[in-house]
Amino acid sequence: VTMVATTSAHRPVQIYTEEKAVHLVKVFVAVVSVMFLLGWQQLIILNPLKKGEVEMKHMDPSEIAATSFPLQNVASFTLLPVVVNMIYIFARSPMKLTSHLISVIKLTLVTFALFALCGDNMVKHWKASSCTALYIAMLLATTSNGKVTSKTLDDLPFSDFSDLLSTSRLYGILIFTIPFQIVTVLDHGMQIQRWPLPLLLGSTFGYVVGSMIGLLLLNMQNRARDTKRT
Repeated sequence: VTMVATTSAHRPVQIYTEEKAVHLVKVFVAVVSVMFLLGWQQLIILNPLKKGEVEMKHMDPSEIAATSFPLQNVASFTLLPVVVNMIYIFARSPMKLTSHLISVIKLTLVTFALFALCGDNMVKHWKASSCTALYIAMLLATTSNGKVTSKTLDDLPFSDFSDLLSTSRLYGILIFTIPFQIVTVLDHGMQIQRWPLPLLLGSTFGYVVGSMIGLLLLNMQNRARDTKRT
């Protein structure tokens, strides 16, 4: 009896299953990434926009829309999240860093090419355009299914709903970025019309909203799964 009691006393109690632990880590990382992007966006983009609105009050609306956002702010906003994302990927799984880099590079080239649809800003402000393309590619790469194929878009889960968080992020980014880009053709002189803010704000808000919807769907999926098990 003593031996049994001793053995059971030293036996570790499993609080979370491996599946539950993975889910909690995914939720934690998603929440932290959303909070980081929103805070960084407020600091580097939205606060300077308020200042610019006051300083450019005397300008014609078309002149405001034609004035690009400072390159220093664009580079700061886009490059830090990219570096943080790479560090996270390397820390989580060093073996996946190469495939992740390949995916980011391919998506960056495709995104930059698509900027041709946005007019001559791609040529006039190629540095800001390059930073923006890299940033959007990084956001899209967070939804990648991990496969490295010759077709760039096959890396993205357009029809693969096995990972609800990734799929929600992907469609959130696409759905928000396109309408935000439409504001560039308006003649209202809004600060968010300044290149490349429509793309940066649209993709960021799309990532945030997609993440929130994805987390909600994940929670519903896990509850339904737990109900079936019981």
